[in-house]
Amino acid sequence: MPKTSQDKWLKDCFIPPDQPIQWQRFYSFSFKYTKCTRLITFHFKFMHRRLATNRFLSKIGIKDTDKCSFCEDEPESLIHLFWSCKKTSSFWNSLTNWLLLCGITDQNFRLNCAVALGLRPSLAGVMSLINFCLLIARYFIWKCKYNQKLPDLLGFICLLKTYKELDLSKNTLKQKFGNL
Repeated sequence: MPKTSQDKWLKDCFIPPDQPIQWQRFYSFSFKYTKCTRLITFHFKFMHRRLATNRFLSKIGIKDTDKCSFCEDEPESLIHLFWSCKKTSSFWNSLTNWLLLCGITDQNFRLNCAVALGLRPSLAGVMSLINFCLLIARYFIWKCKYNQKLPDLLGFICLLKTYKELDLSKNTLKQKFGNL
């Protein structure tokens, strides 16, 4: 990944220089958790910042506004769309609570920007399961943008069910999701 993209991620997520990101882990993230080319392609575009937000589409004259697809209050950048938008934040809170209720995370799990966006894959609890859920959550947010609907927990769970049968790299994922 070009250094400029890395610098943008660090700036967007307020990651200090003394807490470096393991970029190789970020690059190979999706390959570890899924065999689905759709998810791998999405993650590749995401990490290389090649997803067209309304800010970009407005600049090139495709959209009339650069406002967020969800809140319609602020310009839509990657960090806004996937993390700081109030509608996305509400979705992340619902997802975090659901992961706790399902026993996938514990009370000590804290979702922050770097973990949610895959810059720092979670090391808590059942690591593969959490990281897989977060990958699906990012993809779900992107799908919601293009389907012009707000991200919600029920929609996420439906999408998760769709992907649960994939050949994932850890059998614990299949076992844990067996009851969905």
